[in-house]
Amino acid sequence: MATVPKSKKKISKKKQQNQNRVIELGQSSRFHRRRLPERDELVRVEIMRRDEHGFRCKLLEYDGLEGLVLLNQLKRGRVRSLTRILRTGKEYTVSVLKVHVAENEEDTANGSYIDLSKKEVRNEELPDAIARWKKNKKVNDILRHVSYKTSGNVNTEQLYEAFAWPLADIHGSVFKGLRWVMEQEDPRITMTDQGVPAECIESLYQELEKHMAPSPKTLTAIVRMTCFTRHGVQGIQAALAAGLAFDSEQLPITFRVVAAPKFEITCRTMDVDPAKLLIDEVLAAMEVALMDCGGRFEIVEKPKVSDVYDLMAAQDAQAQMDEDQEQGDAEEEEEEA
Repeated sequence: MATVPKSKKKISKKKQQNQNRVIELGQSSRFHRRRLPERDELVRVEIMRRDEHGFRCKLLEYDGLEGLVLLNQLKRGRVRSLTRILRTGKEYTVSVLKVHVAENEEDTANGSYIDLSKKEVRNEELPDAIARWKKNKKVNDILRHVSYKTSGNVNTEQLYEAFAWPLADIHGSVFKGLRWVMEQEDPRITMTDQGVPAECIESLYQELEKHMAPSPKTLTAIVRMTCFTRHGVQGIQAALAAGLAFDSEQLPITFRVVAAPKFEITCRTMDVDPAKLLIDEVLAAMEVALMDCGGRFEIVEKPKVSDVYDLMAAQDAQAQMDEDQEQGDAEEEEEEA
């Protein structure tokens, strides 16, 4: 039987100790300026336990605030097995039904509890919600680490207050704001201008250089192509050939069959604006080629920009939907038996 080298065990243990130290010094894990979520907001939770009313969980973006996924909000239709839908220790994306605030509590967060729903989350909402969570979590991890480097002299919430939330007000999210900082000619000077504490600038720059460096973006469009004339498949091939004529090393174009007659067109590049114009030209050329053959061309999804977080989120969302489907199929088989 193979044994794990001692050096690897020591490294793993040290890494865990460092992570615990970051959590201890970083303190707050509240990702947003507001202390409580809003109604219909999609939030990320970790299931803690089940009780008579539902599943108790902690809201990971709101400093572990406790919430309850109600039993009648687990899924649409009949529920045969509660533990198949939500499992202790796992993370899920859920929707906020209601925020209960105790009137006589000075601390709003500690005097509040949240009613949550899993069945109100639509499948089409999952990818964007998971992508937001991954980006927010990456930002929080970075700020916790920066706080750790100051030995707790500047905690995570102070970093959010000083520059992170103000950046979100301008750019729409902290993640986008930090990406913008790294795109400037001298990010360190920009950090100073944006209110980053002097003792945090170097460690923040190092973290952003590792995790927020510019990366390729993927533009994706989905089209539906049909051709029922005598040209048939040749009409579809003509449209694809018209699109591939725009392919180049600088702006590579690729096609993928999603599920006939739907096709996905992608372009991966560092420079988004030229790629958007190119995709528009590709779609126009394909439409002309297909219509010349008597076919029909329809844009199902307009060109959309995504990064590595969006792609990972799409995979996670699909895995969650597949798991939900398997659970539903298992319950139907039990009913038939």
